[in-house]
Amino acid sequence: MNCSTFRTHWVNYTDLSSYNDYLLAAGEITTEQQEQALVVEMLQQYCDRVAWYSTAGYSVVIRNIIHYNNLHLKEDLTLSTLAAAST
Repeated sequence: MNCSTFRTHWVNYTDLSSYNDYLLAAGEITTEQQEQALVVEMLQQYCDRVAWYSTAGYSVVIRNIIHYNNLHLKEDLTLSTLAAAST
């Protein structure tokens, strides 16, 4: 998969379980091959997430709302707030 094919995307950085897994795995690396394998795995997961969270198929208005939602997940969101964010 080529990540560059996805122009507009949002990646869910709130899922830190894989991040912690990568930190633990990095601490156990003893060979260059293990390091390369970990990098490949991380890049593949990133590409998978780009594809999963891609908003390229949506209109600009919907993309703006999706991005606003993702940046304000812990806030109370109302329809009027989302309408204002869509412009």
